[in-house]
Amino acid sequence: FNLNSISTRLTLLFVVITTTLLAISGGISYFSTKTGLETALEEDANDAIERIQTNLSMPLWNFDQPVMAATLKAELGADFIQSVSLKTPKNWSLIIGRDKDGKPDELKELTATTSELLSKDAEVIYKEGEKPQSIGKFTLQYSHASVDAALRSALRAIVIEIVLLDIALLVALSLALRLIVIKPLHGIRDALKDIAEGEANLTRRLDTSSNNEFSEVAQWFNTFVARIQGVIREVGDSVSEQISASRELTSAAEKVSSA
Repeated sequence: FNLNSISTRLTLLFVVITTTLLAISGGISYFSTKTGLETALEEDANDAIERIQTNLSMPLWNFDQPVMAATLKAELGADFIQSVSLKTPKNWSLIIGRDKDGKPDELKELTATTSELLSKDAEVIYKEGEKPQSIGKFTLQYSHASVDAALRSALRAIVIEIVLLDIALLVALSLALRLIVIKPLHGIRDALKDIAEGEANLTRRLDTSSNNEFSEVAQWFNTFVARIQGVIREVGDSVSEQISASRELTSAAEKVSSA
């Protein structure tokens, strides 16, 4: 793992960019999910209030305690509702909450409200003729726990998705960069090394069949090496001619001196 490697740097750069984009997308998805769940919870609470107002009006007017208790217990069939506290103008009260086992039951008093419980107040209206009148008030307490659990699950899914995509991207980029970038670069490096070291092999040529930027570099490398090879050949031919001429001059001088 070499941080100076082009492949490593490019891979890390793409991973950082991808992780950032996925995190932004995941954050948007998380808050969108949160808004949707909280809105749905609010709507469910409002629906429960409307049902209580409708179903409790007549029993409360007739002061039918068993029916009132049964009506409120039925609402606690929804897991998110924790309690309903009813109070009349004459200070008579009825509290339906959950016992230790979580089942709906009539309570003498409510336990301390935890921070995750929400509450809504509403009135029970009885309409006699054309004159509606308030015959009682109630408080609905409901839990945010289901929303929190769903959000934790969504957050875990987002994190797992980001990690898996990062791993897949890391592997894919490493292989792609090795095949597309690093391998051609190593070819150019090895060719230059052959020229610079050993017997200075100027017959080495690079593959130019890939038709990309590296093939263009390889083409100009081949042209450069071919030109150097040509210059060296010309120099070699010139040296050979000079040696031949020198030998001829030496031979002629020997002939003159012997005459």
